[in-house]
Amino acid sequence: MKARLDLPERVDSFNFEGFVAEIETRLASAKEPVTLNMNDTRFISLPFIKKLAQMAHNERSAGRVLRLLNPSEKVKKQIGIFADLNLFEIERRPSMRGWPELGGSADF
Repeated sequence: MKARLDLPERVDSFNFEGFVAEIETRLASAKEPVTLNMNDTRFISLPFIKKLAQMAHNERSAGRVLRLLNPSEKVKKQIGIFADLNLFEIERRPSMRGWPELGGSADF
């Protein structure tokens, strides 16, 4: 099973439970850090933030990390208001985001 999961534009109170279950499954079986690709994610709900923080805390306690790939500043602020952003490993990689002429989003 891949250790990377692509999140959609919105993870809200209506769809977060499916993503939590998928992340927990990947964390349980991953041999490498699980990476949540947030290239397109613009909104995450409070219940999802709380679950993510709990999973990240559990991973840190076990000597592993939960990695967030390319979270926008807005998403980082959303997480930082309700949880400790330092629980996560933040990774930045080039993406098409910011290049609308290539099909990416200009919204950071």
